[in-house]
Amino acid sequence: MPSAKEKPSSFPYAVMLAVMAMGLALATFAVYRWQHLSTGMDDARRLGVLYVMLGSDLVGLVISAACALGYTQWTIERRHLAGLPDYAAVGIGVFKGVLGFVLMFTWQMAARGLLAVYGHYAGMQLVAIVGLILGHLITVAAVMVSIWLAFSVLREQAIPASPQPIELRGRALLMFTLFAWSWLLVVAQLVAPMAMDLYRAEVDALPLVPYAASIGLVLPVFLGGLLGLPRTMPLSRPFRLWLAGTLAVLVCALTMAVVTIVMVGIGRSLGKYFVPITAFSALVAVIWFVVSTVLCWLLVKVLFRTEVPLFRDERISAAH
Repeated sequence: MPSAKEKPSSFPYAVMLAVMAMGLALATFAVYRWQHLSTGMDDARRLGVLYVMLGSDLVGLVISAACALGYTQWTIERRHLAGLPDYAAVGIGVFKGVLGFVLMFTWQMAARGLLAVYGHYAGMQLVAIVGLILGHLITVAAVMVSIWLAFSVLREQAIPASPQPIELRGRALLMFTLFAWSWLLVVAQLVAPMAMDLYRAEVDALPLVPYAASIGLVLPVFLGGLLGLPRTMPLSRPFRLWLAGTLAVLVCALTMAVVTIVMVGIGRSLGKYFVPITAFSALVAVIWFVVSTVLCWLLVKVLFRTEVPLFRDERISAAH
């Protein structure tokens, strides 16, 4: 008679929520401070900067959530634990917030020095791009260091994992989707400033449009994972999920480019004065959605077709 499956540990979710709560608190403080410092600024510019801040905060929250959930789950699987006491999640969230704030403040001081030396337009653009990339790296590093430190300091209070089998398919699907959405939001963050420069006069809230569009773009990835992940997953394998999410985003992007080129070519071959209209764009979107979902499903099936771990740490965890 098969063993009854036990409920998975909720500690990774607690860490994720604690990290997100601290991120929301810092983001709220930043927006509040900006609202008071920008009282004499032009309303249009003030609103545009506010939208950029909100978009950046959204990207940081999703990346923090994905990293917190994935790295915590990887740690407890590798060490064969159920987690740490509940207060550890709060400590991780607070330490991440403090460490992230210190690192970002250090970078801002360094960026001011760089702008003083390279104050021309190209230098400002370079510093902005480097700051964007470095900001995300700081977020990931702060989350991982906080989790690693908590498990190292509180290893004597660690809760051992139950010998009963558990089911982690739902958690794996969430991590897979968050990893993919993080990449899409980073792209949206790069696109938003260009949208502001091109269409600022037409739509005030346009900087938020790429972030909203990322929800639709991640749907094929979610459906591919929902259909492709194994029905039984005693181990979630976060690193493999990160790899699958990254490849799924690349597959969706390539599919969008190929479908658009092919459909535009077909349209032009049918009529000399072919002009893409709303119905044609909707057809292209539907074809892209269906093809991307199928390709993401195949990708997940291939990466999770066997229970043989891809990484050394996963082999250690499986051996336990």
